[in-house]
Amino acid sequence: MFKRKPRVPFDSFTPLVKLPKVSDYWVYVNQLKRQMHKAVQDKIHQEQQKMKIRYDNSRPNIHFHPGDLVWLHREGLNQNEIQIIGPYIISKQLGPQTFELEDSQGQHLRLAHSNQLKLFYSDEFD
Repeated sequence: MFKRKPRVPFDSFTPLVKLPKVSDYWVYVNQLKRQMHKAVQDKIHQEQQKMKIRYDNSRPNIHFHPGDLVWLHREGLNQNEIQIIGPYIISKQLGPQTFELEDSQGQHLRLAHSNQLKLFYSDEFD
């Protein structure tokens, strides 16, 4: 008549909503966490590659060789101090961008990266 079965107090109660087990939920959360972590790592790597390409395109490709005369740019100085000193002679190339400098008397001065160096032209020096 009302399309509903009558219940007696001794009938077992069956829930209408089935909840997953806690262990199943934990496995699902860990799986999502791993997927999100992987997606973030991929995106970071992708953006780093784009930034590297942009930097490399704007960077001048200047090669120095042993025996070249160069100016040395000193960073972190006061405005009133001399920023560029030299000329110095490149005595050795230690790495792809690292050089050992010496002064005109042949004394070892210091190590310098290529971004601190500027090629010396003889008409600049009096």
